[in-house]
Amino acid sequence: MGLCASGLDGGETTRQRPAGGSLGAAHSALDDAGPKGTAGTASERELLAAAAAGETARVKALLDRGVDVNFGATLPNTPTALLEAVKHKQKEVVTLLLSRGARVDPVYLQKMNALHVAARGKANAILGMLLSEPGVASVINDRDQGGRTVLFYVASGKDRDLYAMLVGMGADETIPDSSGTTARAKAIQNGLVDA
Repeated sequence: MGLCASGLDGGETTRQRPAGGSLGAAHSALDDAGPKGTAGTASERELLAAAAAGETARVKALLDRGVDVNFGATLPNTPTALLEAVKHKQKEVVTLLLSRGARVDPVYLQKMNALHVAARGKANAILGMLLSEPGVASVINDRDQGGRTVLFYVASGKDRDLYAMLVGMGADETIPDSSGTTARAKAIQNGLVDA
């Protein structure tokens, strides 16, 4: 029997109930990460859970013990600690992970990277931190599964300065999403730029 869990994109993912066990009402953010058993060692799973919960001291201790800050970057159905921290708006953990070399480019559900997740979640302070990372220009126009860029998500909000900053950094206003809508059209619709 499958269970549905809320995914990063707000949609649902299906996961099998462990044989002979019950899942119970409470579950960690890690449970939403994908099928049980795909998330590496106990320490790596603990890193993901601690990042999602905003447990900065625990994240630091795990990293100090040698857990890979970018664990999950190349595994299917497994987020990185940075994606978990961004998703749950854990600014202090994001700061720590970035200082330890966390990459912003790995993608997870819906092909969203950390920039997409921050922009979609309206975590503008965290998005600003991510945008200051070296090499971010190489992923600023990446498209998620729906064809949306980071700029598209920002255009859906009300932050003119952030929109202008992204354009100044090279974000392309003319990339259409899968329905043909561009970030510029969305920004005009929301009053961020003039037609």
